[in-house]
Amino acid sequence: MKGKGSGGDAQRGGGPLRAVIYARYSSEKQRPASIEDQVRACRAEIARRGWREVGVYSDREIAGTVARARPDYQRLLKAARSGEFDVLVVDELSRLTRDPEDLAGLKKRLEFWRIGLVAVADGLDTVSNPQAAGPIMLLKGLVNEQELEANAHRSRRGLEGRALRGLCAGGGCYGYRTRPVQERIAGEPEGTGRVVGQAWVVHDGEAVIVRRIFKDSSSGRSTRALAEALNAEGVPGPSARWPKRQGLRCTWSRHAVNSILKNERYLGKVRWNLSRWPRDPEQDGRKVRRERPPAEWIVVEVPDLAIVSQELWESAQRELERRSSTAGKATSHKRGQRLLSGKLICGKCGARMVLRGRNTYSCATRQNRGDIVCDSLVTVPAEEAERRVLDLVPRIYSRDFEARLQRQVSELLSEWNREAAGGEAIGELRALKMELTVQARRLVEALKLDDLTDEIKAELARVNMALTQVAAQLRVAEAELAQVPVAVFPPVVRAYLEDLPKLVARGEVAPLREALDELVGAIHVHAHRVRGRKRPAARLVVQGRLSAEFVLDKVKTGGSPGGILPPLTFQLPPRVIALRPRQGSSSASDGRQRAVAGV
Repeated sequence: MKGKGSGGDAQRGGGPLRAVIYARYSSEKQRPASIEDQVRACRAEIARRGWREVGVYSDREIAGTVARARPDYQRLLKAARSGEFDVLVVDELSRLTRDPEDLAGLKKRLEFWRIGLVAVADGLDTVSNPQAAGPIMLLKGLVNEQELEANAHRSRRGLEGRALRGLCAGGGCYGYRTRPVQERIAGEPEGTGRVVGQAWVVHDGEAVIVRRIFKDSSSGRSTRALAEALNAEGVPGPSARWPKRQGLRCTWSRHAVNSILKNERYLGKVRWNLSRWPRDPEQDGRKVRRERPPAEWIVVEVPDLAIVSQELWESAQRELERRSSTAGKATSHKRGQRLLSGKLICGKCGARMVLRGRNTYSCATRQNRGDIVCDSLVTVPAEEAERRVLDLVPRIYSRDFEARLQRQVSELLSEWNREAAGGEAIGELRALKMELTVQARRLVEALKLDDLTDEIKAELARVNMALTQVAAQLRVAEAELAQVPVAVFPPVVRAYLEDLPKLVARGEVAPLREALDELVGAIHVHAHRVRGRKRPAARLVVQGRLSAEFVLDKVKTGGSPGGILPPLTFQLPPRVIALRPRQGSSSASDGRQRAVAGV
């Protein structure tokens, strides 16, 4: 690590290195005291090396394969970019990440930021032995990855054994709870053996709701009507039992009702291994569901878990099949993704607005959970909304906006440079200026008391001259940091704006959506009351948005590492679009409206 001395007692500017600690444990089954154990080991190392501890970062119950979901890990990286410490100390490298690729990337960043890394238990030390760091990190990364795969294999093997015995192998199911199953030991009282698993048991109160859902569905009631009725009666939804679920997620939806009607567990069949959840490296390790072939499923008959009879089950399945067939004929047209899909937000409940049919958006909560949960009557005609939003985008990104963005980005970069690039030098100049000022004041006071006025006057003149020079240097340094020339309106933004009409004319929905995603944030939909009409019209609040990464694509901040900036979003003042209330079927669609329909 260049510029920070050498050996185990590396110093910076004559003082001890500033060290921070990072600790993590990944499962709620692990002890929270694990954090304290890791911190204690790191503090012992810091004390042994004579460094100065300046911070502790820790994440609890978060896997090491997910970086962005760890808030303290992200704060640690931000502090590293800003140069707030000199050495990062961890108990083991696996506390930072178990992914070899992520570990290699972290190593490169720390080297670029001139920050040392010490892993106490792994023997890694880039401060005193940087040459050995690469091989150690490579080896530990591979070992950690292998350990992760071995743990996953052992976990799956244990879960498979429980599933084959009809025990709980993870997850919850409405209508059931679990109780511990203890090992039976000959000659010992029952219930004194070790716990070997969790057995499913029927929850009598929820079983009543399950039977009611099957009976009402068999008699022809739709899943939406069932969800709406249960919400109107205040029956807690399947997710209400989980402490972290709140609000809308604790109510019934037609999807929840549908999943109950298709779950064979209510017949007394426990199914396991229906899907797998690999992590997507393109989404920072986010888990994605992948269905397994039926040949890999494990199905175990447990008659004691049956809540509905075979006859009631078959009757409900016939009705589901009939409804599915009828709905398929009614919506036989191809429904592609429209231009504003995923962008419209209900102004009443905050849920997304989804297509109802081919050309109308409405609140997803009202569609799926009933008007007892969200009573918004607002609908958005898709073609008119698309046309109005496309017409508005060029006006949002006006010259006035460009001037505001210029000022905002310049202020941001100036502040960032003061903190990251020139903060240390300016801080030293300011400290020297303060010290000289104090010396000058003391000399002035001494003149009043001492007879050696010539010597004091000469010293005072010297101090004043030094103070003048330091003040001039400080003004120049601050002025240089304040003057950051930035072309904030990158050519790619203008290209997007120029391409919008061409993309509309060609009917290219995918690139048009990509351009709109870069230029427009969420669009909130509110009710707009019109005199003489019962159903309100739609009032769209559109807000422009440019990410800092997009705006500052080619900006080099003076002295900051590689132009790295914190994640930011530049918000534009919202613009309002008032749509006319619909009068029967829309006949006002022109060629451009049809071009962006995506059908």
